Amino acid sequence: MEQATIHKLATLARLALSPELEQRLAADLSELLGLVSELQRVDVNGVLPMAHPHDAIAPLRPDVPEVIDHSPALERLAPDMSQGLYRVPKVIE
Repeated sequence: MEQATIHKLATLARLALSPELEQRLAADLSELLGLVSELQRVDVNGVLPMAHPHDAIAPLRPDVPEVIDHSPALERLAPDMSQGLYRVPKVIE
């Protein structure tokens, strides 16, 4: 990738890059694009696509609704409670 292209992309992205950094990014991106090009040349005929390299199946738990009452623990954390309600300072007159 050319340094001029990197400069244009940096300008569009409103990035202030030094010329040295632009040059290094151009070299890094050229190397990366070379690797992608190399991967595209690999013959994959007969290779089945897969979502994951392992044929593991995740164990599933039953989808049962569960009600957990956290009120006692939350009430212990509250600075002021009255009849099961949290009391807060008045903020609007």
